[in-house]
Amino acid sequence: MVKKLGESQRAELKRLHRLERSRCLADRIKTILLLDDGWSYSKIAEALLLDDQTLRNYENTFSRNGISGLLKTSYKGGESKLSPEQEAELKDHVEKNTYHSAAAIAHYVENTYEIKYSVKGMVHLLKRIGFTYKKTRLIPGKAKAKKQRQFIREYQELRANKGEKDEILFMDGTHPHHNPLASYAWILKGKEKEIPTNTGRKRINLNGAINIDDFDVTIRDDDWINGQSTVELFKQIEAKYPNAQTIHIIADNAKYYHCELL
Repeated sequence: MVKKLGESQRAELKRLHRLERSRCLADRIKTILLLDDGWSYSKIAEALLLDDQTLRNYENTFSRNGISGLLKTSYKGGESKLSPEQEAELKDHVEKNTYHSAAAIAHYVENTYEIKYSVKGMVHLLKRIGFTYKKTRLIPGKAKAKKQRQFIREYQELRANKGEKDEILFMDGTHPHHNPLASYAWILKGKEKEIPTNTGRKRINLNGAINIDDFDVTIRDDDWINGQSTVELFKQIEAKYPNAQTIHIIADNAKYYHCELL
């Protein structure tokens, strides 16, 4: 190295290396850091699978133009097959419709514009026009914003006006399975992939309530969650809070929470 790196330069190079997604640019940063650490060209070349001249070019570029010059690239990308108007139309279409693969979008483009894209080419195009491939977000199918706001208001009033010894609990049931569930995986064509299971399928039925002030949980494990087992859960809750004047239970619309017995 012509000049020893300062601490601020090393820190900045390390920061940029953590953020850099391009392998080529990351190798440039590592070259400068390793040279500053005293590594030889041959040792760095062996570690990064590069040649000596490439390393010297990186060093010279950094010496002349600093970090910005080191990370500058001349690649500008290929010309898009779609016109700006077609790209805008495609962006609007993909935003309004859900596609699970770039191949399906490439098929749509070919049918619509008679322009053929490879899957890789379509991925590059989608990223360039602002899309990313990520998991969709689930929202409650029966969510009604007006009723949710009403519930929040009523709940806040309950919290504000409850007696000193009153308790508020949220109650719900759950039914976990004690056995593996088959899912999708990459498997060779013509082959099967087996997953061992237990000898029987056991479903656990848990019914419980949680106190949101101290997160204390009251829970039952019954053969079935029904009106009778929920009555028994209520008895447990009453026994846990003997000094409470009123115990408020907030539950969903499961039938066993609204049956005549309860």
